[in-house]
Amino acid sequence: MLVKATVLFVILLCIQHSLSKKTTLAPFGGWSNVSVNDPEVQKLAKEAVDIFGRQKTHGKVNLTLDRVRSAQRQIVAGNNYKIHLEAYHQILPDPLFLYDKVFVDPKGKASHTVIRETLVYVDRKVYDVIRNPLLANSPAAATFAFEVQMYFIFLSVIVIPIQYMYRYKVVTSPTTSLSVVLWPLLISATYLAIHMSFLPYTFQVPSEKYDKILEDGGAGKYVGVPYFVGDADVMKWLNLHLLDCVMMITVSYAVTYIYYRKTQKYLRRYEKSVSPSTLKAQRQVGMVLALQAIYPLIVLGVPSLIGNLAPILGLNSTALGNVLICTVHTTPVLNALAVIVLVPAYRRATVSILRGILLCRPSEFKRSATVHASSYTDTHRQSTIAI
Repeated sequence: MLVKATVLFVILLCIQHSLSKKTTLAPFGGWSNVSVNDPEVQKLAKEAVDIFGRQKTHGKVNLTLDRVRSAQRQIVAGNNYKIHLEAYHQILPDPLFLYDKVFVDPKGKASHTVIRETLVYVDRKVYDVIRNPLLANSPAAATFAFEVQMYFIFLSVIVIPIQYMYRYKVVTSPTTSLSVVLWPLLISATYLAIHMSFLPYTFQVPSEKYDKILEDGGAGKYVGVPYFVGDADVMKWLNLHLLDCVMMITVSYAVTYIYYRKTQKYLRRYEKSVSPSTLKAQRQVGMVLALQAIYPLIVLGVPSLIGNLAPILGLNSTALGNVLICTVHTTPVLNALAVIVLVPAYRRATVSILRGILLCRPSEFKRSATVHASSYTDTHRQSTIAI
């Protein structure tokens, strides 16, 4: 089933890529209804095409979205980098960023909502507790929910370095194709699916032995609830399985940092030829995208590292699991805060709304309610003539 989910993810990515060729442009990394027939886009594309001697048809630019993107990417390698910085976030969407926010992230949050998971660390063992009462009488459904939850948590982390790799290739190469994203994503997602398929074999199912350990560890309230136990004393492969999780997160950190540094080093070559206002706007957008990519590494990667190292190191805690589970689901809030804090227009609007709420006194609410009620009062004199 996890392999099917991976295949579906890749198919949706291909569909998005084919549709984006036809109709849509993406200013500042998002989606909009801007058409390739927009005069500003036509003008920008014509400048790029003229600069690099692109082909023309009957004296007009043969404009397709592919040609606009190709010409825009060519600018990166040339001296006219100013046009590139002004157009980069207006012409080039990031399909992987889109699916991370639209597909991967909501799937992870939805799966957690369904299984209501928590972690308990007792006696060098990790209990993954499934608190949804609807799954209490279905071990197969609980196992599947456990696999899906773990799959999307780690997929959210693995997507990030691939996203940075894609952005670096777009910036530095005039002929970037979908394969730059597709192959690393397919390999990583398949490897992750295989990794998660071993969960039922490396984790133990409920038994009287594990129920007693829960009670002795102060977590007796979870006795009778579906759970999975990571017990290295019974399954010697468990430590290897947990270390593999640590390895995936560590590699994701390393690759993300490497491609981030390479991209920044390349972009610094052309900063002097860019106007201050354009450079400021580009940096604001770049910071938002960078933070929205780094947040999952921190709030997903760090808790995952702690969660997998805790049983290996022998940590015992009934509260640590709740903290880790809450942390991994703060990404949407942090993403919204990144936009509000770093983009001046959103920051001013948010501050204005909050200021209006905080400065509004209870007396003003009463006066407003009185005025509202009086506006519906009939103040006209009633007729006394009988009909």
